[in-house]
Amino acid sequence: MRTRTSLLKRYKSFQINYHFRYIKLGFVSQFQFIPFKNKLLSLVHFSNGSLSYFVTTENHKLFSFFYLNKNKKFGNLFTNNLFRLLIQLKITAKVSLLEIAPGKGAQYCRSSGTFGKIIKFDDSNFAILIKLPSGCKKLFSYYSFVAIGEVALNKHSNFLNSKAGY
Repeated sequence: MRTRTSLLKRYKSFQINYHFRYIKLGFVSQFQFIPFKNKLLSLVHFSNGSLSYFVTTENHKLFSFFYLNKNKKFGNLFTNNLFRLLIQLKITAKVSLLEIAPGKGAQYCRSSGTFGKIIKFDDSNFAILIKLPSGCKKLFSYYSFVAIGEVALNKHSNFLNSKAGY
């Protein structure tokens, strides 16, 4: 019987991309599950031939197009993009993979099944108040990218990790 550490050595480690500032058009080609981290990743093929792993949200579908709303020439072709600027969303929208400042990469709501809710827009500070899964409220920049919806595997919180045989 193999131990957990020997299984971890067998699996290759994935480099997860938490930065959403990529202009090329891509598509989700496959999903990859990381067993001991309980994360579901999307492998994205971009038009220039590069590959990248992103954390999967509930909106990701196999062979769906992957692009950022920043790119205007694809805006008319595809209606449901996966990542948007915070200023483009409405109050009470579910968001995940939050950047606290533009260009920093996702720092909040990254684990399975988590999401935050937009509470209020603060026009004087160019900030948005978001309620995090922990219950605390935090200000984020207007120009930060977020993923729409919650992170995949929302049933993960239902499992009890109370025994060693789990």
